[in-house]
Amino acid sequence: MTDNEGFRLAVDASGSLYAGGFTSNAAQGRNWLLRKYDPAGNLLWSTGFNGSLTLPPTVIASLGLQWRTRGLVMLANGTEDHCDISTVTVIWDGRPRNILVEAADTDPLVGMALLYGHDLHMQVVEGGSVVIEPLP
Repeated sequence: MTDNEGFRLAVDASGSLYAGGFTSNAAQGRNWLLRKYDPAGNLLWSTGFNGSLTLPPTVIASLGLQWRTRGLVMLANGTEDHCDISTVTVIWDGRPRNILVEAADTDPLVGMALLYGHDLHMQVVEGGSVVIEPLP
């Protein structure tokens, strides 16, 4: 069974629509996503990262993180791939938290599993600030 729910819609100056929400099913649980559609309704892109953190393999090696398992991931282009998964303890909200780290040859990504229960503010410009605060 699949359950889908939209949370927010926004339209930019060009008429493109941004839709945010989630899809969930018994196999994968809740998967957050954000999609952009052109004014004609054609999907331009879709993104969502539901894990905790991705890091490049070179960073994982330099931190000495231990390999735990392999995982199946769906990429933004809709294809599936396998990745190595390690564990790490991070300090989050001033407390240690054990999380899974997925190896990916991309810039590091913080996912919804780590951000859940937080307020996120971003200045979407080069060098802009990012503020993550726990919800009350």
